[in-house]
Amino acid sequence: MQGLTAILFPDQGAYRPGALTALRQRSAASAWALERISVAAEGRLDPLLSDDPGRSAGELADADPGLLQLAIFAASVATWAANEGGVPAGSVMLGHGLGEIAALTCAGGYSVADGTRIVLARNEALAQLGPWRGGMVALSLDASRAAAAIRLVDDPTLAVASMNAPTQTVISGSDLALSKLADLARGIDVDCTRLEAPYALHGPLMARAVEPFQAELAGIRPGPLLHRVYSPLLGRYVLDNDDLGGLLVEQFLSPVNLLGAIQDLSIHGVRNYIECGVGRTTIGLARQCIPVAHASTWDDEAPVATDEAPAGGAGGGSLAVAPPSTLLDGAATGRPERVDASAAGAVDTAVRRASGTPLAPVLAPPARGGAPFPTAGRFTAGPVPGSICLPAR
Repeated sequence: MQGLTAILFPDQGAYRPGALTALRQRSAASAWALERISVAAEGRLDPLLSDDPGRSAGELADADPGLLQLAIFAASVATWAANEGGVPAGSVMLGHGLGEIAALTCAGGYSVADGTRIVLARNEALAQLGPWRGGMVALSLDASRAAAAIRLVDDPTLAVASMNAPTQTVISGSDLALSKLADLARGIDVDCTRLEAPYALHGPLMARAVEPFQAELAGIRPGPLLHRVYSPLLGRYVLDNDDLGGLLVEQFLSPVNLLGAIQDLSIHGVRNYIECGVGRTTIGLARQCIPVAHASTWDDEAPVATDEAPAGGAGGGSLAVAPPSTLLDGAATGRPERVDASAAGAVDTAVRRASGTPLAPVLAPPARGGAPFPTAGRFTAGPVPGSICLPAR
């Protein structure tokens, strides 16, 4: 592939029944990631890891919105774990809305356990909204015309939540306000689609959730990013001295400019886009924003466009060698540690954990040969399968 590559982490709706079970069975790495998330979530993810396909994204949005948010995050992190080896050097990560937590986690900014804690803290804060959580719709209008439609409805809960594409803008607001907006859209022959989003994210209705979320994030310390991350909220690359927690809190009230982010990345040489999660919605939006040289998804079950090639990695052809991993495990000692999957490293990790000896802390990017495989667990009861060839040190 020519040009740089962007890994896109999707937002609301990026889930389907059975997706996590399929990821759990795909590789030892994805099974490890799901296990770490399940442990950190104290089993709350387990209903979606069984052989029962379970409920759809729309059903979860109504009945258990917090579980849906956790599932979207888990799917992205597990997908990254399964396919990390196929990521071209110099790739940039971009998270759309909720996907920003997954992007920062997979880039090494947070351990898998801490990333899960952030999603749970976010869920707890959003739960305090009660029946006033509202929702979101997508209008087939650019941002300026969508803002004009909001002014016509004249409801203070409405706001532009995300500029997704030149002709798609997402609006958040109360259910009543969104109903009025839908009536207006029908009257002027504009498509208005209700999203499988259980909250009025990126808008004024989120104000009551800011303080509790901020308080929970205060105790979670991020680490250095090992991949470049572009934030659609900031409109630039995330810097080492940026307040990652503050960025995630700001998301509650501020709009996301995905259109501007994709255009900016294109200016900086990005030509290839890979969806890291369930479905292919985000790469579809990228195609609307700019001429895309290559767009693909790591989701085996997502419909493939006629001009879309497999993305590679475990989602489109497994790699024989696992390169360094950016996923961190903070479960053993409460601080991020990288799990080494080389032949010697796996034995050393097992011995250290069995004896209660702390793993070596992460002080720098890992040497070649590390990858996020556990020695054993609920989903990885034995060693790394022999079909995955790991280099010896």
